[in-house]
Amino acid sequence: MKTVVLFTGIPFLVLLMLGCSSQNGEEQQLLDSLDAAVDAIEEQDTRQLQSLLAEDVSGPQQKRRDELAAMMQLYFRQYRHVRVFLRDTGIEMQGTRADVTTLASIVGAREHWPDSGRQFEVRMRWTRQPDGWKLQRIHWQALEAR
Repeated sequence: MKTVVLFTGIPFLVLLMLGCSSQNGEEQQLLDSLDAAVDAIEEQDTRQLQSLLAEDVSGPQQKRRDELAAMMQLYFRQYRHVRVFLRDTGIEMQGTRADVTTLASIVGAREHWPDSGRQFEVRMRWTRQPDGWKLQRIHWQALEAR
């Protein structure tokens, strides 16, 4: 009797794990895309960064794809070294889209020592497209220094 229960319980556990992992898999893919965006910023790789943007991405003041890329290039020219630290990241999955909120600390250095650093509250919407998660909207607000 115990072996029957064991064998009938295993497929149930496998199905349960697969069901849970598909949701976690989508969320993990989104987190991987977010990590890739941070890496692209730190490596100052505007091509990689643009590959993560949806064609109709929208930013602050309704900035579009090219304007966001130009803004990043300007920042990269100003600072040779850029570091991004994310914390308190929250994800709300809704089918093929996900709303992400995070606190970002961005540090820039012209040489070896940081010259500038700010914290931002960042709100993003990512959409699932055939080639992966793409950033659809991004808005950020600087936090007051404490």
